[in-house]
Amino acid sequence: MIAPDSIKRLTLVLTSECNLRCDYCFENDKKSGRMDWATLRSAIDLGLRTRQPAIEFSFFGGEPLLEFDLLRRAVLYAESRRSASKQVSYGIITNGTLLSPERASFLARHEFRTLLSFDGVPAAQELRGKGTFEKLDRTLDHLRAQHSAFHDSLSVSITATPDTVRYLAESVAYFLRKRIRDINMSPIITHAAEWTVERIREIDEQFARITDMALDEYRATGETSIGNLLGGETGGGSCEKCDSTMCGVMRGE
Repeated sequence: MIAPDSIKRLTLVLTSECNLRCDYCFENDKKSGRMDWATLRSAIDLGLRTRQPAIEFSFFGGEPLLEFDLLRRAVLYAESRRSASKQVSYGIITNGTLLSPERASFLARHEFRTLLSFDGVPAAQELRGKGTFEKLDRTLDHLRAQHSAFHDSLSVSITATPDTVRYLAESVAYFLRKRIRDINMSPIITHAAEWTVERIREIDEQFARITDMALDEYRATGETSIGNLLGGETGGGSCEKCDSTMCGVMRGE
């Protein structure tokens, strides 16, 4: 059991509901539910009471932006209750489809560390929901134009399935054009994914192309935006940017 005073980050699962129905998501088999305000407030109070000099509240789901009012209430409560000596930061893992300009402004204002689950080019992303690529593409353009620092701090996670692995390198190239500085990739390895020998070979081919992109970027800039297979370190940070037990390879635990 973790001692309360050792807590540096709390992952707050606001809801198990999601506005998308991705075939690979481990949340699909879970019962619906949402966190009530009393529970959320108690969790925030616990985080603020720890003896650690800093605490991060990371919002998760389901899709946490379905409960944006609850999220906003939590952040404003934490800001009102924090001591002058306590460093408080925030994070979110989101599919981004509900990230309106108003909500983006709020996240940017409070410097949210944001992991965007976005599978890339239309042929891959549209399997998660029709029209989602265009919506997310516009969102990235809006963030770059209106909240450049927030845009530059974004991390993107691409989940590769047997049906989408052929588009992996193309998707990485798309995010490089969008000037995303932290691009991570994970193959889905739950029972729902049927990887044939042909598709596994496709992974090798795709990563050979992606490696060439990373080397080209490194030669040009001295760093690379492309992370490793399981979403570890890139030039911009480390895997501690998110709760790696709850994202990435989607173990289905």
